[in-house]
Amino acid sequence: MKHGLPLLAACVASALISTSAHAAALAAAAPAARTRSIGFAPSSLIEGQGARVTLVNLIPPDPVIPPDPVDCRLLVTFYDASGLAVGSQSVDLAPGQSGIVVAPTTGSPPTDANGNPLPVSLLRPVVQEIKASKQSPTDSCRALQAGVEVFDTRTQQTLLMNPGAIHGFNPQPDPPG
Repeated sequence: MKHGLPLLAACVASALISTSAHAAALAAAAPAARTRSIGFAPSSLIEGQGARVTLVNLIPPDPVIPPDPVDCRLLVTFYDASGLAVGSQSVDLAPGQSGIVVAPTTGSPPTDANGNPLPVSLLRPVVQEIKASKQSPTDSCRALQAGVEVFDTRTQQTLLMNPGAIHGFNPQPDPPG
């Protein structure tokens, strides 16, 4: 039994070292922080229509502390029907500020496998938080609201408004009971 105890201690020490090294490797490989995102269903667009994302940081401005110039930084990316990014733009929103990002236009309509123009194209925007200020005492992107609009490119009139949904948010939970 005397010889078994040092062997057991050596095995436990080896397992602990191996486990901590594995945990350190996993931590290094994992992303530093998870970003929040707001997703939308694809919108169908025909010739003469465009899409834009409207954003608002609903946190009220603080009258005492001036806003950090990069209080809440967002990345708006537009994806086509194939899931390919067709354009993106970053937006900085201080508390109380709003912004608009207009989807890029490709100039030519989408085509089918034979090269024939399609009457409708699909566009899906995604809004991601890419930086919240380190100096801000609060989570400055916590009260973000976004929507996507389909509009007439000639008159700029909104034809359809689609509010975004924060991932994990259930706007209509099951009733109690």
